[in-house]
Amino acid sequence: AYTLIINNKFFNNKSGLGTICESYYNTKITGNIICNNYGGGIWNAHSSNDAVYINNTIMNNIGALYSGIVTYSNNIELFNNIIRGNYAYPNYPVDQIYTVGSAPLPKVSYSNVEFGYEGEGNIDSDPLFSSPTIGIGQGYNALNADWTLLDDSPSINNGTQDTTGLHLPLYDLEGNPRVFGNRIDMGALENQYVYVKTNNAPISENIKLYPNPGTNQLYIQLNSEIKDCFFDLFNGQGKIIMHQRIENTNSIIMTGNLPTGVYHYRIYNQYKVFKTSSWVKL
Repeated sequence: AYTLIINNKFFNNKSGLGTICESYYNTKITGNIICNNYGGGIWNAHSSNDAVYINNTIMNNIGALYSGIVTYSNNIELFNNIIRGNYAYPNYPVDQIYTVGSAPLPKVSYSNVEFGYEGEGNIDSDPLFSSPTIGIGQGYNALNADWTLLDDSPSINNGTQDTTGLHLPLYDLEGNPRVFGNRIDMGALENQYVYVKTNNAPISENIKLYPNPGTNQLYIQLNSEIKDCFFDLFNGQGKIIMHQRIENTNSIIMTGNLPTGVYHYRIYNQYKVFKTSSWVKL
């Protein structure tokens, strides 16, 4: 059995310890945004539980002593988190991951941690959020911020290369594919525009999208290598206007309600982008 906390927003709360305070013997905290609270982001209050924190964004919290992640347990692992800008009252910088007493340091991998942290794939860089809050604590409304990653963020496609065993949800908390771009991002929200380029020409050449130009219906023909994939259509401003799962090798996309113009599309699954190109609606 697990305690599971997945895909939530924790903004502008007040706590004596942590915004999330966990002490169950088996805990998994995944895909949450924990920002501008008074108190720590996550407070591990059990000396011997197994806890895993994955793809959380923990920013701009302020606490009496510690305000990022506080750990007591001997068995904690962190993957793909962004933990930055957390301070002690009134504005003193603190260790973003603080371990109490004689407990061993948690295992931290592929995370963006302010002031740095030992572990494979960790970085210490500005995450380049689209529009984060500009200060710490409850005086700044995190609900009005935009915690998505800009396309040049160092946290994009920089998470763990193998997500096997992490039991990630299929979508992030904004409803977008949790893994896009052939590799998972750091933080709670997955960038939907930047992908790792791979030599997939033999696969992409066998994907047919027609007619192009087209009108009311768009036909997609896949080869047998591609399973469980998605089709996204973008307008000229780069906004996703259609997101559809493709389960058959021959599928029909209804496009009659779209205005005329030039669109961009991508066909991909959880691990790889198979094809990107343009489509013209007459």
